[in-house]
Amino acid sequence: EIAHAVLWTGRAPGAAVSSLLAAADLFVVPYDAGGTDRRSSLMAGLAHGLPVVTTPSPVPSSSLRDGVNVALVPPGDADALAKRVCALLASDDEQARLRMGALALAEQFSWPAIARRTRALYAQVLQS
Repeated sequence: EIAHAVLWTGRAPGAAVSSLLAAADLFVVPYDAGGTDRRSSLMAGLAHGLPVVTTPSPVPSSSLRDGVNVALVPPGDADALAKRVCALLASDDEQARLRMGALALAEQFSWPAIARRTRALYAQVLQS
């Protein structure tokens, strides 16, 4: 049982959220409609380099990849969620792999990366 290790914070200011995420071992965000790269809460976990456990979107995502940058479980399946969380807590190697994948994915959505892609697009349009 991991209930003793779960911290329910309620609403918190941004700086406090960042501090809490920096101290976390995992980030568990199951969504009924699935996780996507448009969910700011999911992206916050990735940006903090946390192993993220979430649910797949009904529309396949090319960015969220099970076992590479997130751990996916079926929506509404509490048993699968609990098993995946316990398996992750027991595997330093899988946690490390997901942390690296999370940071790599978060970098793609950082403002400097977005600015580079926007600049490259404008340059391409101007060359046409």
